[in-house]
Amino acid sequence: MRMIVLICLLLMTPIGSAAHAQDDFDSAACVNPLRIATWNIENFNVSRLDDSDSADALVATWAAIDADIVALQEIGSQEAIDSLLTLVNAMTGRDYQAVLSYRGGGSQKVGFAWDSETVSPLTEAAQIDSLRLRGTRLRPGFTMDFRFGAYDFTLVTLHLKATQETPSQRIREAQMTLLAQWFDERPPDADEDVIILGDYNDLLDAAPLQPISEIFFFATSELPDDAVSFIGAEHRSLIDHIALSPGTGASDEFCSIVVFDPAQIDLTEAEFQQLASDHLPLVVTMTTAS
Repeated sequence: MRMIVLICLLLMTPIGSAAHAQDDFDSAACVNPLRIATWNIENFNVSRLDDSDSADALVATWAAIDADIVALQEIGSQEAIDSLLTLVNAMTGRDYQAVLSYRGGGSQKVGFAWDSETVSPLTEAAQIDSLRLRGTRLRPGFTMDFRFGAYDFTLVTLHLKATQETPSQRIREAQMTLLAQWFDERPPDADEDVIILGDYNDLLDAAPLQPISEIFFFATSELPDDAVSFIGAEHRSLIDHIALSPGTGASDEFCSIVVFDPAQIDLTEAEFQQLASDHLPLVVTMTTAS
């Protein structure tokens, strides 16, 4: 089995069913689980680690989500993420490594971090530059192949255009159309299992996400109706998503999805926003049993 992980905002498709519901989740059935998270760390740069309270909150969050792979958004530089992972590795005993997009997106790059003791890269990371829309400063898609145990998968992380204004909605729809085209044009022998995670900057049922939601099952649709991932003031909403490929793809391996609760590290939501990010991580668990 191969699993392809793409990082984006996507909508629920007809593939969603009661079999995926959180109330039906049986942890014993999630054999050899793979934990994949997505987290927008809000304008993260190395200077934020100078504040010990902020550094402690970031490291504690990373340790609590306990993911094998983290899809990242809004990372300022390779130095910034490497510095954070040095602290994370010291606390957790894991060996996280990271790679970021190399052009586009300005100081808000996307990327991946993975525990090298549980996950092995199979390819170098590559960009889906079409999502930048002809050389704009929009962030590209970012893709990379990995192996977890006996299973291979590909990640793609995205951070779509922000704001609810009409021009931004049209840009997101164009980005989703191009992503669907990228998916459709993959080689015939490409992996069937695809997971897309990231900051989509739109709601699950939003029209701009339809080009992908018509293809993928949104694991995010299994969260409670009142779930939020963006906790910024009056704009509280679920705009970070995890989407799984249909049919015999990654949707068959879905076990569970959760939104990180700041109470796990003894912070209120307001404290988490101040010290860590205005986005809460999402974590999806996949079974990798053959």
